[in-house]
Amino acid sequence: MEKTVDSKRAWGLLRRRQVVVPTWKGWLLLAVVLGPVALFAIRGLHSFLMVNAPVTGGVLVVEGWAPDYALQSVVEEFKRDRYEHVYVTGGPIEFGAPLMEYKTCAERGAAILVKYGLATNLVQAVPAPFVAQDRTYMAVMTLRRWWH
Repeated sequence: MEKTVDSKRAWGLLRRRQVVVPTWKGWLLLAVVLGPVALFAIRGLHSFLMVNAPVTGGVLVVEGWAPDYALQSVVEEFKRDRYEHVYVTGGPIEFGAPLMEYKTCAERGAAILVKYGLATNLVQAVPAPFVAQDRTYMAVMTLRRWWH
């Protein structure tokens, strides 16, 4: 029984195959056809992902893990558009974190909003339980249960 070269290569785990690939003319045709499509998709993606249609008044919901500059803009938005209340959501802060004075991101975010000038009666922290995935969904469901 004669072994072929392919069976000796990588202990028989690999084998040689022929593959058809485009020539330079084929690559050029692909670039001419797909280039404008990709350019159009990339240029239109920004407006698709940046939809911003706030509804003024009512309540404002923010996640407590947001950075300080984002929470500062929440205070400005609250004052500009005359919201009634701010609800801050977020799960527990991991043990050993530098912000251990706050048990949850919701409490952290609420404290920062108060430090930036919102009254304590306008800010409500709504802590969510720990989950490994779908944290935003869990925060929304916790806020929904809290409202009801």
